[in-house]
Formats: sequence, structure tokens, C-alpha cells
Amino acid sequence: MKILGIDPAAGKPNAYCIFENDRVIEWGKFKDYETYQDIIIRKMIKHVFIEDQYLGINFNAAKKLIEVQSILKYIAESLGCDVKLIHPKSWMSAIRIPVQARRGQERDQWIITLSKSLINGNGFFKLSIDEACAIQIAYYGARRLKKSYSKIG
Repeated sequence: MKILGIDPAAGKPNAYCIFENDRVIEWGKFKDYETYQDIIIRKMIKHVFIEDQYLGINFNAAKKLIEVQSILKYIAESLGCDVKLIHPKSWMSAIRIPVQARRGQERDQWIITLSKSLINGNGFFKLSIDEACAIQIAYYGARRLKKSYSKIG
């Protein structure tokens, strides 16, 4: 089962990660919606997890992010994907960030380190915080789906 995790962005490329069989198979950024649509079709994605937005940030920034998120959700649903919006606190609490690293650069570094460990962890590649968040969103989505399927079976 292939899962697509998205960290939406306004005014810059959106970060994504494809997770399959408990491992990261692809990650990166896309600038336009055609590329996003191509990723879903080419990789035969069935489940999409998009980071939800919260109004704790600047209102105008939140408004732009919600617009991007809505378009991403619409495209995925129109291609037959099951789409879930994931609140940032949901996936962040699941990765158990230490108290001393809950803000700023320490938090970002912790998320990047955890995300690199999901990609085989050799650390010899650059990973942006946006890509690292997309990886964690996809990982969270995969675990959530696994739990829901285990309840059914």
C-alpha cells in the first residue's frame, strides 16, 4: 500500500514523501499541481495524508495554506484517493520530540534526524525541514492505516 504524505506550502514548493511497506521509497518537492497529479498517477497512490493548518500562525499565511491544502485535497480525491488531513500536533506528538527540543532549530533538527533514519539513516544527503515533515506525515499515516486495518482483520 502506497501512502503519500504532503507538507503543503504557500509561495514555495510543497514537500512530499511516498511510503510503502514500512519504508520511504521517494521524497522531494513539487512546484505545480500537474506534478502532484503525475506523482499520484505514476506511483498509483491510494492514500494521501496532508498536514492540516491551524490558525496559530499569521491569518493571511494560514489563509494561503488552507487554499493550497484544499486544492491538493481536491486533486487527490478526484483521482480516487482516500484523503486525510493531519493536524501538526498529531504527527508531532507521535514522534515524541524531547521536551528540550520542542521549538525552533532543536525541533527541526530532531525531525530531520528521525526522518533520515527512516531513509536508511546514513545521513550523507541533504534533507530540508519541509521534506522531513512530509516524511513524518507519511510515516504517521502509514501507522494509522496499519492500526485501522488490524482492527478490521
